[in-house]
Amino acid sequence: MSTTSPDTLKSAGPFLLGYLLNYGLYGVLTVQMYVYYIAFPDDRTAVKAIVYGVYLVETMQLFMITYDAFQNFVYGFGRPAALNELNLLWFDCCVIDGAVAFVVQTFFAYRIFLLSKSKLLTGIIVVISLMQFGGAVTTAAMDKAVSVFSQVRGNFIAVSFWLGGSAACDIVIAVSMTYVLSRYDTSFRDTRDLVRRVLRLTMETGSLTATIATVDLILFLSSEFPYHVTPALTLAKLYSNSMMVIFNSRVKIVGGRGQSSTSIGEGEMSITSQGHLGLESLSRARPKRLQTYHPQLSVGVKHEIDVDVADGSRTTQRSNVRTHSIQLGELTSNVDFQEQTKKDDFSV
Repeated sequence: MSTTSPDTLKSAGPFLLGYLLNYGLYGVLTVQMYVYYIAFPDDRTAVKAIVYGVYLVETMQLFMITYDAFQNFVYGFGRPAALNELNLLWFDCCVIDGAVAFVVQTFFAYRIFLLSKSKLLTGIIVVISLMQFGGAVTTAAMDKAVSVFSQVRGNFIAVSFWLGGSAACDIVIAVSMTYVLSRYDTSFRDTRDLVRRVLRLTMETGSLTATIATVDLILFLSSEFPYHVTPALTLAKLYSNSMMVIFNSRVKIVGGRGQSSTSIGEGEMSITSQGHLGLESLSRARPKRLQTYHPQLSVGVKHEIDVDVADGSRTTQRSNVRTHSIQLGELTSNVDFQEQTKKDDFSV
């Protein structure tokens, strides 16, 4: 009768948990992609390329970690040494995590530039993001060279640049966004509510990714077992989901919980898009001007003249005077305007 050693359990658990979380987060990302596809068909081509490109990369990562899972738990079943093999994790964890993080952080940097117009602040964020991406690629190259988990801890400098730089960049983004939005005039209720919502989303998404990257780095430096694999397998999906949360925050559900609308029937809901600070330039559709068409604006003066004739009878003569329609730029009027009837009495 064979028993599983505690070391095998400590090695298999992080892999299994990481694979399951990656699958779950991919499902969440798929739902967000569907919402984006339905709600924003008029976004710019470059924006769509980023969104769908990230989704394709995440799909590729899903297939790669499926291969790794089979190598660990199917083909390597009953062979503990299989858990020490890197397989494709050097690419689907390190390279893809760093690349997706770089794309998302660059998007946030662009958004901050739109709000603040500060090239210095935007440049700092991009430089830090490039640093973490470089650390991720270097870590992947070094891990590929050793090929086993028992020796990857020697790459702690590159890993520190990768995960530490990723967490630092997320913190800088959150602080910068808070500072930029605090300068907006919030005397109006709608503006104040919008700023609060953007701040909440930025802090929640930025703090989540920064926390996971920090936990990953701490587990890598503190334990000889591959506990750090679990957060590493979820990091890319968290970044892509955080980006899609920001994109889809422009969606407003009319008729849903907490919403009131008189334009739809009872039990019905509709999804509309609304403005969002720093995302105005994503759509290529321009806001349509509200035009009120008035085909004819006319002023009529009605005259009634009572005439006394010699035989004592009275007769009434009526006449209408109608002017040409008045054009007011793009505004005209379909309301027929008549001046109150004016009656003039004349005696002959």
